[in-house]
Amino acid sequence: MHIELEGLRISLPDSSQNSAPCIFTDDKKHESLTVSRDKVPAANWNAADIMSQTRKEFQSGFGESMKVLNQQPLVLLGQPGQQMKFKFEEFGAVEYGWVAVALMSSVRFVQITYMTRDEGDGQAKFEHMLNSVSDPNLNFIAKMKGGWVHRYAGPIALDVPINMDPPHVYSFFLSDDPGTNIVVKLYRLGQSAEPFPTLQQETARDSRDGAAIDNQEFGAFSAAGGNGTFTKYVSSRRDAAGNEREFVQQLQIAFPDGLTAIVSGRTPQASRGQLENTLNQLMRTLERSDR
Repeated sequence: MHIELEGLRISLPDSSQNSAPCIFTDDKKHESLTVSRDKVPAANWNAADIMSQTRKEFQSGFGESMKVLNQQPLVLLGQPGQQMKFKFEEFGAVEYGWVAVALMSSVRFVQITYMTRDEGDGQAKFEHMLNSVSDPNLNFIAKMKGGWVHRYAGPIALDVPINMDPPHVYSFFLSDDPGTNIVVKLYRLGQSAEPFPTLQQETARDSRDGAAIDNQEFGAFSAAGGNGTFTKYVSSRRDAAGNEREFVQQLQIAFPDGLTAIVSGRTPQASRGQLENTLNQLMRTLERSDR
């Protein structure tokens, strides 16, 4: 599948799925949008059951100030769901929140949570977001229109206000090879809170965690007008069950406009060939976008 992140279009296996929430924020306007995918807690649970649990979790997290304002059913990508509006107090200010959950299958559901201090504007924005939800696996390309950008958000794609910053870290696992993980980190010069790490610094994390680094290789490549380097190595850790060997491949590419991307893949040594093919294909097909 092809997905478009912030300024970068990448190719990943069709079996790729997000393993962490996608969070969009605007700290100045006190806005946040979180999209996540989770397991259905128990067999035969429906959307109302999931929302009931979500409501309890929010009440526990936000405390006694949280008040549910309304709750009603919805349909998202043809699947049954529930949505809820609530408010709570934080640091002396009233915050408003909207959350929607919908089944994606009998074992997975998607959750969309939007929070802001502007109740009137927030209601309209949340409705727009829900109406814009699409399937991100259909060769997704970001589109901008009227103050919104249709963005990749893991299990779904949806319109996000243009003022909200997208995530700079995206984590994936392969459903047909759960032991394989791929992380994409995006840094933009002058905008990222911290300077981007080098591949040597990324590799050093394994050593600090007690792993032995063996058979390390380095190389260079170019794609989409950027210049990059990559490294491959075997990371070995000894645990109670014996020696665990993991193959790691990392690549870093910098572009003239200040965007730098780091892609890290990890897999058990036995699945090395599949991961190498995946990241080599990513390097060959990497493209820039204007979003």
